[in-house]
Amino acid sequence: MIGAFIVTGLLTLSLLVLGAYTFLGKDRTSTHSSADTSVTYTNPSTEGITPVGSKFSQYLYGPTAIPGKDEPTPTPTPTLPFSQATPTIAVVGVIARPTLGARLSSDKRSVVLDFGSLTGVLRITYTVSYNAKSGSKGVAGSIDVIFPTQPIRRDIALGTCSKNVCVYDIITTPINIRTVYRMIDGSDVELTQVVAY
Repeated sequence: MIGAFIVTGLLTLSLLVLGAYTFLGKDRTSTHSSADTSVTYTNPSTEGITPVGSKFSQYLYGPTAIPGKDEPTPTPTPTLPFSQATPTIAVVGVIARPTLGARLSSDKRSVVLDFGSLTGVLRITYTVSYNAKSGSKGVAGSIDVIFPTQPIRRDIALGTCSKNVCVYDIITTPINIRTVYRMIDGSDVELTQVVAY
């Protein structure tokens, strides 16, 4: 009976010594993972065993998404050189050509001038010329365009007026109208019209 206890004790002690040697063997290497906060020991007797920390990371991030290790490398977006980049094109509205309308008044004592499409126009200069029994006649004037979205009308008397008293000419030829529109870009647009009398 005593001999059996001694044999059992020696066998138990041998197993403990063998386990300690395996665990503390010289070929053991240790690594500490700060990401998993766990210690992993690798030796011939523990190869192929997945560390607890890795199992924890796979539980949090999935089996193929361990941060800093198994994440796929992002594909960079290609960029064109500056010379090949597509330029930004600003769309500028097209400025309409100015218009001129001229006609005789119902009593034929004046000519009515209508100036339209004045977007982009700074100033209008006009002349009205004709022949009368008393000789060559003409009227000249200019208009500064303040509200280019609104048309402008002028009623030009065909005669001489002083103190609200007008002496009208006896016209013998058609009436010639010449207008010059000064644009905001510095160019001039000239329009002419002939009104039969």
